[in-house]
Amino acid sequence: DSGFEAAEGGALRLRNPLSTEASNLRTALLPGLLDTAARNRAFGARGGAIFEVGHVFEPRQQPPELRETALHYRLTGEINGGTGDVSEDLLVGVAEKGRVAGLLVGTARPSGWNVPAFTADFFGAKGLVERLVSGAAFEPRSRPFLHPGKAAAVLVDGKEVGWVGELHPETAERFELEDWPVAAFELDLTATDPDPMPRYAPFYDVPAVSMDLSVLVGEEVRVGDMM
Repeated sequence: DSGFEAAEGGALRLRNPLSTEASNLRTALLPGLLDTAARNRAFGARGGAIFEVGHVFEPRQQPPELRETALHYRLTGEINGGTGDVSEDLLVGVAEKGRVAGLLVGTARPSGWNVPAFTADFFGAKGLVERLVSGAAFEPRSRPFLHPGKAAAVLVDGKEVGWVGELHPETAERFELEDWPVAAFELDLTATDPDPMPRYAPFYDVPAVSMDLSVLVGEEVRVGDMM
């Protein structure tokens, strides 16, 4: 038994999920990033930039003549019979692919003393894709969850390896990100060739504040007068 079955929308449903929220194998990384951005917003964040490197899963239609071989493979891990060079995807009934996705929301980077604030938009996400995918070309091509006119397919040698664009307002509202600019991309991991030099930055777990002001006054000063 494969442990999963077909679900609506081309996803695969687990027969024994750990929770109802995680009952389907994901077909994209974007929804998880949007959920994270919504939680950050609920805690007072004004925006940010997040990413994930992970796997997505797509169903593979299995020919009837491979069912017996597929069952033997699932039970033993060995290919039985003279089936030639059979793809593991067909034997398992699902293809697992590596992806990398990035999300820019709201004020992705606050202003500094010498740089203006960076707000999420299509060109910011496109610039990140150009750094990740050598020789990337872009062809205007929208998707149901992207804003028309602000979306493109990412091509390498004429082959589509991902997409980039701004989120459709209706999709942003569905994830409780309305009135926030949201731009994202998702790429085939094998098409990327990022800078291999590791870069580190300190991580601060103390919540940020806009201003922290301390004053010293006499005991006779009333709070109302001070305010």
